[in-house]
Amino acid sequence: MQTPDFYTLIITYTNNTQQTYKVPKQGDINTLAKRIDEFRQYKEMAIRTKENKLILIPFNNILRLEVEPFPEVYAKNMLHGAILV
Repeated sequence: MQTPDFYTLIITYTNNTQQTYKVPKQGDINTLAKRIDEFRQYKEMAIRTKENKLILIPFNNILRLEVEPFPEVYAKNMLHGAILV
């Protein structure tokens, strides 16, 4: 699978507000999957913006992260083919 030029990252916070970021390609698809998995080891997510700003978002403020398109290579604990009902 070819890695897209950009990913869409949607962050839903515990107060149900959302922020959406367009994130440029961060290496190949394996690199993205590894980075997402590594995020879970830290207390916050660090984002460097195109304007050269640093944004730190504590994970305890995050309810959900969505990444689109789906990184085909991801964690071993993933369920595939799910349908939200």
